[in-house]
Amino acid sequence: MDTYRLQRFLSSLTDESSLSSNAKLPAFLKESVDHAVQQALQRRVHGMRDFAFAADGARIVPALTSVDASAQKVNAPDVILRDNLAGGRCFSLGTSGQVGVAIPALIYPSHLTIEHIPKCVAEDIGKAPRSIRWWGAVDGKHNQERYKWYLTTVAGRSASPTAPPLTHGYTFVHLGDFEYDVHGGEYVQTFAMRELVHVSDMYFGVFVVEVLDNWGSSSTCLYRLRIHGQIAAK
Repeated sequence: MDTYRLQRFLSSLTDESSLSSNAKLPAFLKESVDHAVQQALQRRVHGMRDFAFAADGARIVPALTSVDASAQKVNAPDVILRDNLAGGRCFSLGTSGQVGVAIPALIYPSHLTIEHIPKCVAEDIGKAPRSIRWWGAVDGKHNQERYKWYLTTVAGRSASPTAPPLTHGYTFVHLGDFEYDVHGGEYVQTFAMRELVHVSDMYFGVFVVEVLDNWGSSSTCLYRLRIHGQIAAK
């Protein structure tokens, strides 16, 4: 059974609204089910630690996060930092937008993982994000110095964008552009950071994930993102 079906099945067991008053699960069983879901999801991202996980201290940065004024049903943006791929449990971005995430440690980033519900069960797969841009916020003396070196030594080798729409005064480094492919067969997709950024020796604690467009809907539904890397040895 794939991870999505496992999660839906296990979640249905713990949904008390679907159970009679005499059939509610005991607390210890709910905890076991939750643990099984977490373990299955972690295996899906190749064993890499997820730094953008609310339970570990990750949080949304409101000043770096877009608001979709047209959304009829609004979930808080921190839903993308929690493991719940139930239909509709997503953050609406409009056709484009961004989310800012502060993680609990400074890291050398390596990969970004994006999840969406599978095409076969999505009510409107056009809401899936398509073109995605990843940013790291430059902060601290070490990173400011490495950023100057990066601009003069590395960045000129290839043209790249300079900042997301919302910056809140931060300087940003472009970490990569990716396409989430709804036709690719995998609903959990992991992307590697630009190699040119690795040599800069910059580490980050604040990130922006910018959605440039989606697969054809009037709004984008962002379900889950994960940020991977190595903790910086300062």
